[in-house]
Amino acid sequence: MEQPSYTASASMPNSAATAPRVLPSLPILLLCAVFVYIASVCVYRLRFHPLSKYPGPRLAAITDLAFAYYFLRGTAVDWIDEQHRRYGPIVRLGPMRLGYTSPEAVKDIVGHQTGNHKANRRNLLFSQPNSMFDGHNSVFNEENDILHRQQRKLFTNAFSDRALSAQESMIQNYVDKLVALMRKSAGAPRDAVKLWNFATFDIMADLAFGESLGNLEGDEYHPWVASMFAGFKLGVMISYLQHWPGMSLLLDLITPKSAKEEAMVHVANSNNSLTKRLERTDVERPDIWGLVLEKQKKGDAQMSRGSMNANSNIFMMAGTETTATALCGLTCLLLKNPDKMKKLVDEVRAVPSKEELNGLKMRHLKYLGAVIEEGLRVYPAVPAANLRDIAPGGNVIMGDHLPEKTVVGISHWSAFHSPLNFHNPDAFVPERWILDDEEYKEYHDFDKRHGFKPFSDGPRNCLGKNLAYYELRALLAHAVWHFDFELCPESENWLQGQKTWQLWDKPELMIRIKERSYE
Repeated sequence: MEQPSYTASASMPNSAATAPRVLPSLPILLLCAVFVYIASVCVYRLRFHPLSKYPGPRLAAITDLAFAYYFLRGTAVDWIDEQHRRYGPIVRLGPMRLGYTSPEAVKDIVGHQTGNHKANRRNLLFSQPNSMFDGHNSVFNEENDILHRQQRKLFTNAFSDRALSAQESMIQNYVDKLVALMRKSAGAPRDAVKLWNFATFDIMADLAFGESLGNLEGDEYHPWVASMFAGFKLGVMISYLQHWPGMSLLLDLITPKSAKEEAMVHVANSNNSLTKRLERTDVERPDIWGLVLEKQKKGDAQMSRGSMNANSNIFMMAGTETTATALCGLTCLLLKNPDKMKKLVDEVRAVPSKEELNGLKMRHLKYLGAVIEEGLRVYPAVPAANLRDIAPGGNVIMGDHLPEKTVVGISHWSAFHSPLNFHNPDAFVPERWILDDEEYKEYHDFDKRHGFKPFSDGPRNCLGKNLAYYELRALLAHAVWHFDFELCPESENWLQGQKTWQLWDKPELMIRIKERSYE
């Protein structure tokens, strides 16, 4: 019997042959390509990237959006501290970013060039765009090391101990004005944040431009100072976001006109004040620009007017707000620790008269110095990291070679509060800085004081360090010599929950001031 044939015939059409081929649509292909690309980037950054061996949150290893989220919310300092407490002294905080807390990292990151170790470049992530000053840079944001050294050399005399000695009577004049304002305010609740800012801004305006802003004569901020505070937070956010691809144009479109105007008010005020100062020839005592001009006349490196403008702009923020912030922290910490306040008061009031409480005398007040150091540790005026970009060709940090353009930094807050660096790190213990106090020997033996650099270190450390220490000593010492202070109930938790945008976003610090008893 013949078997049936299963061979396809004309009467049985081949559906496979005649059906149209279905190809993926272009959008699907693009979507698949994007998915494959993102997946490959994630795998590379997590497994094969040169920084993949360092611990840290996985999302941060994949994208900088992790840091951006916390930074824009004002909680980046807390987030970074959480990562260090979880992962240790070296943490990967971004695809090309490492955070450190070890004192041994300080020299490698911000130190001088030595031997085969190159100086790392300043990271400009949070710096003002130099377009605001026609392309000119300040000593703060000048990336080129040679140009930075030239500018810094011109400012050396202006911030020296010798210059401070010549300026002492001027600074004392503002200390006396602060005392007068505190006396006038006695009994009623006062915002210490305002009081300290009044003093530091008036001092810097006189040092830089030879004229006071008059904050201490009134009860509100000078409009210039008010404009700086109004625009600072948004300015830092914009400075950060403009480094993201495509964001500059978008930011220009969405930034409120009022915010742009606030920023330009500060620039215009500093430029105008500088112009008036440079036109004056009757300045009797040395000030910042007088000493700079003197250096230039001697044939040292010259500074363009654009760079002068950029530096004036920086001085009026960096040389004021941070010192006032440190004083606010000290005020709260001392009032929260009355035993430490009593020790300070006893030492300062042992000086017979306010006239004897001068620069030389204050340098020898041991407990005053210890209180200031401990205040800068527990509540650092700049809590965030001073970032650096690893030098071209790469560099060695703590024994490990890192590729160029890796962003590295030491978070002041995390390093100063690390239990690996300081004994009982969250406690306010000025005695840890007095090495001949045997009662606190366990602190002295454990603490890694060599890593404590509140003013940074190396060739780009803070120019105004000497001035800041002088102001801290003078303003705090004279305040506690004249008055007793009390923390108002609404400010009991002032130190908790503060947000940061590179600097602290401080709420009011309400205190009561009482004239001291001379019994």
